[in-house]
Amino acid sequence: MILKDPTLVEGIAGVWFYHLSASGRTGHPTLCGETRVMQTEAPLSTWGLKTHLNERFCEKCKEIYENMKLKRDEDNTERIII
Repeated sequence: MILKDPTLVEGIAGVWFYHLSASGRTGHPTLCGETRVMQTEAPLSTWGLKTHLNERFCEKCKEIYENMKLKRDEDNTERIII
């Protein structure tokens, strides 16, 4: 699968629990396969940022995203390959 950088989506099972999604749309699967998500205004640049809200981030999505970034860097392309 080839895609551009994923977008942040929020899980509906908990408050401020974020996943990464290829589409960024409500109900669409995240990188880890979770579908119980909704759109959020938070940009990808806030991934991993913890504030007084105690945001949490999906470890499975993080691992998949890091592997995607590594593949993109090795191939020296603007696309991510998973």
